[in-house]
Amino acid sequence: MSWTESHGFSMFGQYNLTLLDVDKAWLNITNLADRTLWVYELSKDCFGCPYTLCRDEDQVPFQVQPGASLQFTASTKFATKYRLEERGDPETILENDTGNLYCKTETNMGEFGVYELLVENKECKFQTLLEPVSIYLPFLIPFFFYLCLGIAVFILNKYKSAICNAIGLGKKSTRTENPLGVSVNSESNKSEPAIPSPPRQRLRSLDTFRGICIVIMIFVNDGGAGYYFLEHATWDGLYVADLVFPWFLWIMGVCIPVSIKSQVKRNTPKLTILRRIIIRSLKLIAIGVILNSKGGPIEFNKLRLPGVLQRFGICYFVAATSVLICANKDFVNNRKAENRYFALVQDIVFIWKGWVISILVVLLHTCLTFFLKVPGCPTGYLGPGGLHDGGLHGAECIGGAAGYIDRQVLTLKHVYQWPTAMTTYRSSAYDPEGILGTLTSIFTVWLGVQTGLTLQVYPKHRSRLLRWAAWAVVLGAIGAALCGGKETGGPIPLNKNLWSLSFVFVLCCFALILLMALYVSIDMLKIWSGSPFFEPGMNSILLYIGHSVANEMLPWHFKFKTMNTHIKRLVESLWGTSLWAVYAIYLYHKKFFWSL
Repeated sequence: MSWTESHGFSMFGQYNLTLLDVDKAWLNITNLADRTLWVYELSKDCFGCPYTLCRDEDQVPFQVQPGASLQFTASTKFATKYRLEERGDPETILENDTGNLYCKTETNMGEFGVYELLVENKECKFQTLLEPVSIYLPFLIPFFFYLCLGIAVFILNKYKSAICNAIGLGKKSTRTENPLGVSVNSESNKSEPAIPSPPRQRLRSLDTFRGICIVIMIFVNDGGAGYYFLEHATWDGLYVADLVFPWFLWIMGVCIPVSIKSQVKRNTPKLTILRRIIIRSLKLIAIGVILNSKGGPIEFNKLRLPGVLQRFGICYFVAATSVLICANKDFVNNRKAENRYFALVQDIVFIWKGWVISILVVLLHTCLTFFLKVPGCPTGYLGPGGLHDGGLHGAECIGGAAGYIDRQVLTLKHVYQWPTAMTTYRSSAYDPEGILGTLTSIFTVWLGVQTGLTLQVYPKHRSRLLRWAAWAVVLGAIGAALCGGKETGGPIPLNKNLWSLSFVFVLCCFALILLMALYVSIDMLKIWSGSPFFEPGMNSILLYIGHSVANEMLPWHFKFKTMNTHIKRLVESLWGTSLWAVYAIYLYHKKFFWSL
């Protein structure tokens, strides 16, 4: 198999392989029956959907005359079911409707393959004419590249003096090497009021976690090389892109107790702290709204109001204010409990008032989700509408109560117009950063706050890891129970678009597992410095805003001819992501740390 997704030839019989795009294959349907047949399809990605009539770009239905053939490019991203019908007047057909069925089959095609579907004697016989290329083998190219680069950097850092002496460049330096392998000035201890240096006891694992989030976020925003599992799930489900933004929120919560406690310890008045919280929240919201106008000029009556930074601002305000309310003497001084049983839960007791607020937020979300009556939709509906549930509900039912609240409060023109479910489910506009999901996002941040307080209350590595492991097990078990252990469906499905409760518990479980791994390797065993993710984590907001503005510009984004393979898109995405990581390392070298 080719490492670059190439067969080595452009034509296979009558099939022009250069016309195929990413995750596409040629499919030829040959009708050997004695009647005209219409082609219907159903993608595995469309959960609970009916079969839909296939059409070309001009919306002409696919029909195959007796003795004739039909060639078209088919999607290979997900397994697909095909059925041939003796009538083509219904636009959709339910799975169990066999009234005019001639035959049906299920296929799992591969990229750049050529396939044939023979239809004869009430049977659909599927066969492969040309084997597909491997879409995963190209991953090895950047893997070996970054592996060799990492080894080279490690050798240069470890034997830098010897190498310089060997080539005659050895000399005294006014700089000292830090664990990251980048040079920082060591000759001055002056403080910089505008840009304070990071605290000495700062846990590198926290910034590395944040850096991993921002690096992956930039990568997936650059297209994620076109791999479906690196994108957002269409509706239910959990892919890589569904985790990075929620993890970003969660790690923000982890850092809130440190910030609040340090300010209170310096005897900063609580009103002053609250004012700072409000100002930072408003800055995040304002920048988020401004970013929504990118590509303008934008008419104010069509400006999208929700967004990523807007949700950051709201969640930060609620979580930080809740921690400030809890900031009494016991919280600030970490007073040790005399009762050993009380000591097991003292990190929870210290912020019990915040837990009350968070539980009330979750109850409000649950009541609105399952009991608010939505006109034209089932009460408690959690689907994408459109084709979902056999097409029983309208396109405007997308998100149930969540979508309805946004349409009533923000109006349809001020929400996201191209949700992931629109193409697959034929749904209407829906905002994944809408009002109702903000409530469970607040709870996500609060679970991060609880994780961060564990760092403050328990100084020993073992105690911290045991508690985090316990939280991971509990949260993971609750999340699995709520979704019924299913990727799609269940009582409360895993759904980032809805920011469902099951999604919150599962993503926080995964976040804890990742944080424990980073904490052990970076802060406990010190076998890894966290680079090259630590440095982006130190300027994560700057990188996010910069990428949001410049991701379509040179030198970060480019096109090379057709860009019709994963390897081309992978190189382009990794190039842009790597440039931002290098820029972050440069800023760290210059001791520039920007925050709101």
